[in-house]
Amino acid sequence: MPLESPFPLRGLKPPEADGGALFLPAPEEYGRALAANRALPRDALTDLAAEARRLAVTDARGFTASLGLDPGPERDPLGPVLASGHQPLFIHPGVAVKNFLLAGRARALGAAALYITVDSDEFTAAAAPLPAVRAAALMRVEHPFHEYQPGATYESAAVESADALRARLDSAARLMADERLAAPPAAIQMRRAWEAEAAPGGYMELPVSRLCAHRPFLSFAASIARDLPRFVETYNGALARYRTEHKLRYPANPFPDLARGDDGAWEAPFWLATPRGRERWYVAGDGARVITATGASYPLDDLARGAMPVRPRAITLSLYLRLFVCDLFIHGVGGAKYDQLTDEIIRRYYGLAPGGYALATGTRWIETARGDDPHQAIAQLAARKRSMEQHPENFADAAAAALAREKHELTVAIAAHGADKKSLGARIGELNALMARALEPARQAAESEITRQRAREPEWAAATARDYPYFLHSPERVAALLAPLECRP
Repeated sequence: MPLESPFPLRGLKPPEADGGALFLPAPEEYGRALAANRALPRDALTDLAAEARRLAVTDARGFTASLGLDPGPERDPLGPVLASGHQPLFIHPGVAVKNFLLAGRARALGAAALYITVDSDEFTAAAAPLPAVRAAALMRVEHPFHEYQPGATYESAAVESADALRARLDSAARLMADERLAAPPAAIQMRRAWEAEAAPGGYMELPVSRLCAHRPFLSFAASIARDLPRFVETYNGALARYRTEHKLRYPANPFPDLARGDDGAWEAPFWLATPRGRERWYVAGDGARVITATGASYPLDDLARGAMPVRPRAITLSLYLRLFVCDLFIHGVGGAKYDQLTDEIIRRYYGLAPGGYALATGTRWIETARGDDPHQAIAQLAARKRSMEQHPENFADAAAAALAREKHELTVAIAAHGADKKSLGARIGELNALMARALEPARQAAESEITRQRAREPEWAAATARDYPYFLHSPERVAALLAPLECRP
């Protein structure tokens, strides 16, 4: 049975063109989607979900205010909650548009807007792509914004000094100091300051590391750990169906299966947070102990008591947020595809209808001179060159017009009954060769132009990359991806 989703996902990918946007469902449908999800039967989860929601919204409001940020209008913690999230790195416009959408739709619907900062993921924000001009050519470079720390998570990574960060930002500004790039040093801003220009107020933030200290999350993790064999069977079965449906050959794609050890231990769908990063852990075959990948052992009861700093993996984070914390979660394309797995687990493990989720993304190119798309030019030139070789009569000039007319006459004659196809075919070949020689200068000119256009491809790729950091774009241009929708912040 194929995995289902609230909207078609096969072949779905982010828009490529500047200004393209993708919203599923349409944002004006969010109110209906929130109401439908809130109406789903959740009797067995109601009490825990009410506590999870209250703690998440209250903690997010306090945490956001502690950062000196505006958490937006106060909402009933048990009222509708709209959520999104991402790792704490330099997001690109396709992710940033979700933040504008989150703030705008929550404000319009009277919902709490909750942004989940996934600080439990591996630290990968040491560098970010930037455009640069070198030897008069536009190119894309990976510029370091932080010292790389292998194995660390965002929450465990050491923070560099303000002076070190300032030096890296100054270096980035110098790198982009070219008249072709509309990226003055003042554009390098922190995300919330950048967003505030187009979306005042906005939303509350809550790091996963804080969410995991809440009692409902610990109860959620402990309940799965106590029933791990059944959960692993459901989880791995959903992965197997996903790989079959998407024709994925590698067993680690999109995520590895949860393993069964030779000693009978079952791998948990959570991490253990350590000062060094995160590590895998297992529930022993006796079901009473937790064993870590490095050999440490804990009583399973420590999990529910909060004595183990556990963090969710991608699917268990989505499970918890969608079942206990929010009414509608806004994904990007990748998250929406993977949430087919979440839906399958909700159906098979919890025996519940999963409800819907949303997808939002968009594309903005940096503002720089680009010229025409070389890929289109190459395709057109290659087609013209092939046509010259296969049908030279279509390109014959006045001097070769007689050759073209003769070829046409012979083509008609060779189709007649009893025609001498061998001699006629040979003459047609001779005429093609004569016309091809006449067209050789034009063919070489097309070949030269193809070579020139191919040399432009790296510059075009650098100019049209969609994953440059948000601060290279004006917030108004990114927020404009929501137009003409009646949900713009």
